[in-house]
Amino acid sequence: MEEANLWIEGHELDKGLRIRTSSKERKVLCCRQNFQKHVKGDTSNATNECPAKLYFRESQICTCSNLLRLEDCASNAKRITVRGCLHHSHPIENRNLKLSKMVKKDAASLIQAGIHPRVVLNKYFPADQESAHCKPVTSSDLYRIANNLNLHGFDPKLSEVTNVTTIMASQCFRGFNYGKNFHMNVLPENVQKKVIPTNGAFLICFANEQMLKTFRNHSTTISVDGTHGTCSAKYILLSVLVFDDRGEGTPVYQCLVETENQAVFSSALRILNDIAPEACASVKTLLSDTSHVFVNSWREVVNPHIVWNVCHWHLEKSWTKNIKTPEMLQDIKRLRLLTKEQDFFLELTSIHEK
Repeated sequence: MEEANLWIEGHELDKGLRIRTSSKERKVLCCRQNFQKHVKGDTSNATNECPAKLYFRESQICTCSNLLRLEDCASNAKRITVRGCLHHSHPIENRNLKLSKMVKKDAASLIQAGIHPRVVLNKYFPADQESAHCKPVTSSDLYRIANNLNLHGFDPKLSEVTNVTTIMASQCFRGFNYGKNFHMNVLPENVQKKVIPTNGAFLICFANEQMLKTFRNHSTTISVDGTHGTCSAKYILLSVLVFDDRGEGTPVYQCLVETENQAVFSSALRILNDIAPEACASVKTLLSDTSHVFVNSWREVVNPHIVWNVCHWHLEKSWTKNIKTPEMLQDIKRLRLLTKEQDFFLELTSIHEK
C-alpha cells in the first residue's frame, strides 16, 4: 500500500479525508469533517454521513489485453484498485481541514534550511494565495513542525540537565563554565574537557564551522560588543564580528557571560585563539565601545600591538553623557570632521585653551 500512500499525499487528499480502516491489503478514507444537517423541527443529533470516501484494495489483476480470466492469465500482477467519491455533501470549512503531508514536508524543508518561520509563512504560504479548499498555514502550525523536527536537540522525555549536557557536547560549543554553584564532576568526560577556568563566573562560548570560515576570510578588522538588559536573566551576549564582502557585521564568535570583565573575556579569547590561531594573528584593528575590557583582553591573550578604534556611536554617547556644556560638546564633535592630523591637534589645542 506504499504506492497508494504516496498517491494520496501527492494529491493532498489527506487534508480533507482521514483514514478509517487500514491494513496491508486494504485502506478506507472517509470525510474528515463531521456534518450535521439541521432540519427545522428535528431535535435529534443525527449526523449525515458524507459520501466522500475512497476505497483502496490490493489484488491480482490481469495485465494482458486478451481479457482472460485471472486464473488463465500468465501475466497477472498485484495492483491497487481505487474506487469512491471525492465530492462532499456539505460546505468545506477550512478550519476543519488538516495540513496535508506534502505541505508539512515543504514547510519542514524550508525551516531545516535555516529560513525563519515568519519568512516561510509570509513568502511561501501567504494567506492571500491560499485555496478555498485548503487549510491556511499558521504560525502555530510552523511552531509545531519546528518542534517535531527537534532542531535544537531538545528531548522532552529527558531531564533539562541531560538535554543541556547533550547540547553542550556538540562541537559548536567550544568551552564553558557554569559558575560557582555547579559541580563539574557530574558531567560526562567529553563535556568536562570543555570546562575552562573563569574564577567562578558563568561563561558559554559558541562558534560553528561556518562562523570560523568567515573569520578566516575576513580577519583584518574585528568588532566586539555586548548586549545589555535584553533577557530576563540579565546575562550579556558578547559577539566578535567581522565585516563581510557586503560590509556588514557578521558574528564569528559569541559568548554568553554573567558579567563583562577582562578575566572572563580573556578566558573566552584563549579558546578562540586555539581554534583559529591564523585568523587571530591576522587581526590588525579592534573596534569596540569606550570600555578597555575587550582591547586589554586581546592585548593580553593574542596581540599586544593591536590598534584600538572606538565606535563613533559609543563615543558620541559618552560625550553627550559627560559633557554638560553644549558649546563644548559641539566643538568636540567637530573634531570628527577633520581628516588631517595637524588640523586635528590645532583644533584640540584651541579647545583646551577655552
